[in-house]
Amino acid sequence: MNDTASILPRSTLTEIEDRVYEKYEVARADARLAVDYLWCFLDAKRTRATDIIILPQIADWAWHEFVLETARYRSICMELFGQFLHHAAKPLRRGLHSEPQPLREIFSASLCLMRDIYGLDLGRHPEQWLEAGWDHPEYRLRHSIDLSDWGRQSAVTAFPPIQPAATHLSWLPHRIARRFAIPLTAACRGVNEYAQVFASLNQTGSLESRACSILAKIAWEEHILWTERYSSDCFQIIGAFL
Repeated sequence: MNDTASILPRSTLTEIEDRVYEKYEVARADARLAVDYLWCFLDAKRTRATDIIILPQIADWAWHEFVLETARYRSICMELFGQFLHHAAKPLRRGLHSEPQPLREIFSASLCLMRDIYGLDLGRHPEQWLEAGWDHPEYRLRHSIDLSDWGRQSAVTAFPPIQPAATHLSWLPHRIARRFAIPLTAACRGVNEYAQVFASLNQTGSLESRACSILAKIAWEEHILWTERYSSDCFQIIGAFL
């Protein structure tokens, strides 16, 4: 644990705690606990590299915010593990009834690990900390996505197909629609816009520097969270990891 503390002091993750609190409808104490879980998870992965450790959904959101700092996250992973620690974010299924039962058992074991080794308990709303996101994958956003302009522009427009530039992202619209509780048509438009911008970037480019809609930025973030796919797409399309 000391090595982890020297490479990644818990205090350096306070900004992630702030982002979790500002982005999601959670108590400040739960945002802080989410980052505690994240820090302990990263420490545990140093000695349990091959173990599957499943975080509560709120703690996973903290991991999301860290992963989205792609350069910093990649650097920390190399220092802690000697390789990139991938975040798995495969296409969502309808409920956990279709998931292997061992996943629930692994999640229970993960909670025991956090309690027994690191002394972490459940948060102010225990039922939320017993949820890994399978049954209720939608984000509990503090502020809903403002689609008022999109709605006026697109109310009579037919369902937009995935454009050629976005065929490798065909898995993404349904994920966005479900995670953010927005129309699938809006998600498709965001993915198409994002794909066009993504394909135009070079090795030193950044989507942050482009004038993109909120839907395109959402598509970018959700693309990043399936880290293996994102990395592969970056190298195939741009030639470098963004």
